[in-house]
Amino acid sequence: MYALLGLLESKEVVMYTIEHFDEDTVITTLDQSGSLGDVEVMIDDASVVIRQFSETRNSYDLIIMSAQQFKNILDAMNKPEGVYYA
Repeated sequence: MYALLGLLESKEVVMYTIEHFDEDTVITTLDQSGSLGDVEVMIDDASVVIRQFSETRNSYDLIIMSAQQFKNILDAMNKPEGVYYA
C-alpha cells in the first residue's frame, strides 16, 4: 500500500487522457513501462466503470461502482488506516 502511495507522490512524467462526452467523461491512463494495458475510467452521473483489456481472454475486465464508492476510494488515498463514515 505504501509503495503505491509513493508512486502517487512521484514526480515521474506520466501520460493520461481526458475526454468529455455528452453523457460521460473517459479518463485513460497508460502504463509507462508498457507491461500492463491501458486503464479506462468512465464516469457518468450515476456510476463509474473501470476497465482494462485482457489479452488472454480477449475481453475487458470490469469494475462497476457508484459515484459515491469512487469518491470514497479517492478520499481514502489521503487518509491513515482506519474505519471511516462518509
